[in-house]
Formats: sequence, C-alpha cells, structure tokens
Amino acid sequence: MMKMSLYIQSNGILSRKDSTVQFHNEDVKKALPIAQIRDIHAFGKVSIRSGVIGLLSEKQIPVHFYNAFGRHISSLIPKEDLISGKVLVAQVKSHLDPVARAEIAASIVDATRKNMLTILSKHMQKDDTIRLAADRLRDIHIPVTNVQQIMAAEANIWKTYYTCFTPIAPSLPFDRRSFRPPLNEMNSLISLLNTLLYTSTLSMISQTYLNPTVSFLHDPMNRRYSLALDLAEYFKPLVVHRLIFRLVNRKQIKSSSFTKQDGIKLKKKYFTNVLNAFQEELNSLVKGKKKVSYRSQIKFDAHKLVKTILGEKNFRPYTE
Repeated sequence: MMKMSLYIQSNGILSRKDSTVQFHNEDVKKALPIAQIRDIHAFGKVSIRSGVIGLLSEKQIPVHFYNAFGRHISSLIPKEDLISGKVLVAQVKSHLDPVARAEIAASIVDATRKNMLTILSKHMQKDDTIRLAADRLRDIHIPVTNVQQIMAAEANIWKTYYTCFTPIAPSLPFDRRSFRPPLNEMNSLISLLNTLLYTSTLSMISQTYLNPTVSFLHDPMNRRYSLALDLAEYFKPLVVHRLIFRLVNRKQIKSSSFTKQDGIKLKKKYFTNVLNAFQEELNSLVKGKKKVSYRSQIKFDAHKLVKTILGEKNFRPYTE
C-alpha cells in the first residue's frame, strides 16, 4: 500500500483518538488513516495536542507547517530512530573538507543543468530563445574545487534557464526570480512548488542516517534544513518545472487562478488542484529502467550520498 502526503488546508486541531490521529474543528471531525500517511502538510492554522505528538513520532510521520502564502514556517520532525554516529561524523568531515564538499556541490549543479536541458529539449521548437539558452547552459563552466565559484556558476545557470520560462509558458510572463513577496503569478507558483519539493525531500531525508542540517552546495543556516535544499535542487526541473509548464499550457492554471489581495497567491480551488497535481507528479515513475517514483528516487539519492561521505563511491545525482 502506497503511503500518501496529507494536505490540511482548514484551521483546526490534530489530536489523538485511541491509536490513530483525528483532525477536528467547528465543522468537521475526521479520523485520519495513520497507516497510510507518509507526512502531513498543514496550510491552515493547525494546533497539535501533546497526545498526538508521541504517536506521530512513533509512526515516523513529520508535520510541515506553512503560512497563508504556502511558505514553509517550520517542521515537526520525529525523534531520530535512524542514528549513526559514524555517518554524522563522516558527513560533517565531508562538509569541512573543501575538496570533498566541492566535489559533491559540483555534481549537484551539473545534475541540475542536465535536468534543465532535458526539460528544454522538449520545447526547442517553440522559440530560438530556448535553443540559444540551452547552448549557453552547456558552455557555462562548473569548477570542481571551490564552493563559492560553484555557487556563482549555479547562479549563472539558473539566470540563463529562467529566460526560457516565458517562451515556454507565455500566458504567465516571467522575467526574473523574486521571492518575499513574489512579484507575479509565475513566481508565486514556483515558490509554492519549490517549497513542497523541499519539505517532501526533508521527509525522505528523515528516513536515512543523514543529518538534514549539514549540506554541501548550500551553506548550513539557522531554521532551514539545508541538505534538503541540496537534494531538491536537481529535481526542480523534472518535478516542479515540468508540472508548471503542463498546468499553464493546458490552461489549468491561468492569471485568473490567482488572487492579489495582500500578495499574489492561488485561489483556494486552484491551490487544491496544484497540491493534488504535485503529489501525482512526485509519485509518478522516473524515466529509465527502475520503476520507482520521483519521491523514492530522492530517498535513493540520499542513500547514495551516505555512501559518498563514507568514501565508498562518488556522488552521482539522478539525471534524465
């Protein structure tokens, strides 16, 4: 039985009812199928009763909290059952070793570029801008010895790649990436889906021996699980952008799908549709011989990273 991500969009309370979880508010009281839940994403104002925390921890179910714009606020991560001092020491050692860290960081950026080119290859016929951008992407040099230089190359790669968004999906024009707040509808959609990929990646990392705060491409930071940013990076084109282009070009998401009251965000109906579409995308099968989902592939890549920091093999992120 495939487990699912549970998205809660209403305000309410999570509490324990015997050996399962219950969500309730003034309008509804509903038992949740805890055996079928992989993680919980709370987009409404959700309170958690102390009794349910132990049950969620026992079942290894993380809870991710978001604000009204879909921005990740915090996560309740179960107490670690998968603990390995050997892996933790090796992970920190690899982060502190400039050469080891740079090799992993460069492999992440290179995989990101390859997956960008995979997405662009499907749209080359639409506009010469896309073909020229793809050529520029191939020409960008990714150093392998200095993380700061690798991050500079990464920024150049993303800037070049983003020039293709408007030619691919012209009904939601996009000129540059903007964050808090997003300046237009496309930025709002990217931010929401990037956040969902980040928290889903964090859920997968929590099922391995890796520490999610010790990263290689992104600098470790307060209040962010930076390793989730690392592993989500090269899945963005394959999961997030592929989904965005399909939704926009099929007119399932349009400019009218957004409200601009107190910032740009999806209207509730379309927000629900995007959450469902994202879950389907993440559960769809990767390209290639392995019949596994993108969600499972993220976990496989986390295990590959464990082998890398233990010195068993070089890190080869998933590419299509």
